[in-house]
Amino acid sequence: MKKKYYISICFFLSLLPLSHSNAQEKILMDEITVTAARDKESIHKIPANITLITQEQIKKSSETTIPDILKRYAGIHFRSYSGNSSQAQIDLRGFGGDNPFGKTLILLNGKRLNRPDMSFVNWLQIPVQQIQRIEVVRGGASVLYGDSAIAGVINIITKKGDKNLKTELALTVGSDNTHIEKAGITGSAGNLSFAANAQNYDTDGWRNRSAFSLIGGGLNLTYNFDTVTASTDISYSQTEYEMPGPLTKAEIEANPRQYGNPEDSATDESLNLDASLQKITEQYGDIELKLVYNYNLITADMASYLSFNKKRIDTIGILPKYVLDKKIFGFQNKFVTGFDIYYTTLSQNKYADKERTNKTHKAKLEKKSLGWYFKNDLNIKKDLILGFGFRTEKASVKGKEIELTSDTQIFNGKTDHHSNLFDISITKLFGAKTKLFGKFSTLYRYPFLDEQAFYYGFQGSDKFLTELKPEKGESYEIGGSYSVFQKLNTGITLFNINMEDEIFYDKTSYENKNAGKTKHKGIELFISYDINKKLKFYSNWTYHKATYENGKNKGKELPMVPNYKGNAAIEIKLPYNIHLTPQVEYTGSSYTDSVTNTKLLDSYTIYGISLRYEPQDKNLTAFINIENIFDKRYSTMGYGKNSFYPGAGRGVNAGITFNF
Repeated sequence: MKKKYYISICFFLSLLPLSHSNAQEKILMDEITVTAARDKESIHKIPANITLITQEQIKKSSETTIPDILKRYAGIHFRSYSGNSSQAQIDLRGFGGDNPFGKTLILLNGKRLNRPDMSFVNWLQIPVQQIQRIEVVRGGASVLYGDSAIAGVINIITKKGDKNLKTELALTVGSDNTHIEKAGITGSAGNLSFAANAQNYDTDGWRNRSAFSLIGGGLNLTYNFDTVTASTDISYSQTEYEMPGPLTKAEIEANPRQYGNPEDSATDESLNLDASLQKITEQYGDIELKLVYNYNLITADMASYLSFNKKRIDTIGILPKYVLDKKIFGFQNKFVTGFDIYYTTLSQNKYADKERTNKTHKAKLEKKSLGWYFKNDLNIKKDLILGFGFRTEKASVKGKEIELTSDTQIFNGKTDHHSNLFDISITKLFGAKTKLFGKFSTLYRYPFLDEQAFYYGFQGSDKFLTELKPEKGESYEIGGSYSVFQKLNTGITLFNINMEDEIFYDKTSYENKNAGKTKHKGIELFISYDINKKLKFYSNWTYHKATYENGKNKGKELPMVPNYKGNAAIEIKLPYNIHLTPQVEYTGSSYTDSVTNTKLLDSYTIYGISLRYEPQDKNLTAFINIENIFDKRYSTMGYGKNSFYPGAGRGVNAGITFNF
């Protein structure tokens, strides 16, 4: 593997320009800015390789969910219990092993979507047509964002209104009785701009008992004063989904569409609110105050575990921030600082029956956290940026559970956490589009509420773990990106992440413990090439190796982390405004059993193709997609030697969009 590292580095370095005289004056030209660094910043200046997925790319892809968009344009690996995006789990930088939750931070307009319990993000709550762009920043960002930002940050930016009134109506139909209806409108009236959307998404799912449905919408209102901008975002969704359960390999061979669990299902109701005020001054910097509120109501009927629960999660956040971007002693300097203040409550009731007539347990947990951070980037030369950041954060968790039939208190506990961390980076710029960077970061993740306490009402196992500590780690990465005439763009990143005190479930003591040490190393490569006006090629490839570094599995690889992942596509512009895009996705094999290290999840290659009609006025567009053309049988998830979750087979969907 070392040889592959050296070859990749030499190949990339050979592309760098040997001379860059007269190039520095062009650095500020045609800059593309992102906000995932907690303020607007040029991609060129950030010490990370970033994937920016634009609204135009999203439209061209004709994809209907965010995981499908991220797989296509960012090459990110996803797993699913159901074979569809309703329960998609993200695996970035090899953190898709035993506990993939909370290792990648997901943001919606800068506010976190990650739940405080061990659960996947509800990707369906954000309609695709609402998205303006998606920013994928790989690498540790704990200094800026704190908890969960270990492998990277994905920031989903929704549309804002502009001067022209625009209305969009869209309909998609497809295999498995899929139908999606979407509507959106954007515009402005004086200093007030607005963007509203609504969608209905319904499908039976490829597997039996993998159906899901969603209804929801969102609204953004923005008012611009002279130097102050006020904005509010509201989104609501209700998702219902079935969980078909695992199959054996023999069952998959016989019929991969069949289900293992006959009754498991859940409903997730989500409400997201945020309001912000931003004052911009040239002399004294920018001040922003953001207030956020997230609400989730989850009703889970897990008949296979005789578990029937209703859970409510409320989170309130206050996020003040200050940015000063100006010269200091003749050197350009950018300073960002702020506070992250969160208060979360989780209340759960357990019932003995699906009808919820007999309540057996109730639990309530609270989490308070206060974090202060700063990040400073100093141009010690026009083409050399030195970055340093620091964060300190305290969190307090308390909880109690009562068994109602005997009025017995099962636990009543409290614990505190405290973390200090920093990062340092250096970025060398070559002209307007090429850079090299190196970065060191310390990382952490606080225990989930259902790691800190077992509160599901199982006999003898419920408890509050006061000794459980945060996970922590160190991240090292070097990389760069290179652009030629804005047509060829390439990038490479080498990373190594060492994690300590990882939380694993001890089957002997029936509790979570800080017993894990793991190493995550790999290479990420991307390339896009505008061959000419009619041809565009893009591709992402990654190599991951995630291993245990202590305990009985020392030296063995983590389960469900494929060593290789890659995708490629070519966009072909045909006559009569028709666009053809064939694509391929490859996923390498991985383990499901760390004890034997037997690779029971086989590698697989999936081919797809899309055809899109898009006239120049774009008032009407239409598409047809074929996924998994050759109906490949594969599994994205597996546990042990005979418990697997098959992926979706061949599917066809078509749609039409009207803009006026």
